[in-house]
Amino acid sequence: VSGRVNAHASTIDALKTIQREHPQLAIVPGSFGFSEVAFALPKGDTDFASRVNGFIRQAKQSGRIRALLERYGLDASFAAD
Repeated sequence: VSGRVNAHASTIDALKTIQREHPQLAIVPGSFGFSEVAFALPKGDTDFASRVNGFIRQAKQSGRIRALLERYGLDASFAAD
């Protein structure tokens, strides 16, 4: 840590990784907003795209996505199917 940065915004998993390497840093609780996430898939691989979409659909229907969002204090309202 060079002392040149006062704040950094990222995903909680990335922040925890940074904090493990630099325990003197603190993670401020709470969320500062939401941004969409996208996945790049191989062009034309419809079988793989179907499997990914099926996994996401199942995770939403089972409540897994909602539970993860709530666990980390994020807005889970969009997680309903």
